[in-house]
Amino acid sequence: MLRKGQGVVLIGCGILRKEFNLLPKRITDRFRPQFLDSMLHMKPALLEETLQSLMRKKTGDPIVFLYGDCCPGMEALSSEADRSRTKGVNCIEICLGRESYRALRREGTFFLMPEWAKRWKEIFQRELGFESSASTRDFLRSSMKKALYLDTGTEPVPEADLAEFAEYTGLPVTVIKVGMEHLQEALQQALQKLEGIHG
Repeated sequence: MLRKGQGVVLIGCGILRKEFNLLPKRITDRFRPQFLDSMLHMKPALLEETLQSLMRKKTGDPIVFLYGDCCPGMEALSSEADRSRTKGVNCIEICLGRESYRALRREGTFFLMPEWAKRWKEIFQRELGFESSASTRDFLRSSMKKALYLDTGTEPVPEADLAEFAEYTGLPVTVIKVGMEHLQEALQQALQKLEGIHG
């Protein structure tokens, strides 16, 4: 039963680790955070297995998942008793809000968060198996027209990485500043869901 002020386990994607730490202490102090490697997103079955294993170790603890729809069983995992999840299909929607995210997706936008801006080669070459710039461009050309880097304020904008990404993929990159208000709201709503069920 979630009591007022009770600490909640937060299991989140590592792509939002630094962003979480920018939130007000009245939010972060509610959680006992554990962040997982963001590359698990590239292996949905392994992500689901990892989350299930963590849940078994934390039986009896209320849990909030800081994730989007990142594995097939995410909805079932977060619907169990004493479980909740942040709203949003992925980390980008969680940070931008639903309307902005969907509008940009319709425009053919490829998104880069600070962590993945430094790991984009790992994503395309190792995780997706594209061996060249040409094969990467062929893959992106069907649905993407531009790239957007979300400057969340956690670190300086990686200008060199973004320039290399643009040259390699053929996608022009724009940088926008993003506040933490949508992330904060998503976590507050997830807590309220637990309190509504058990308060």
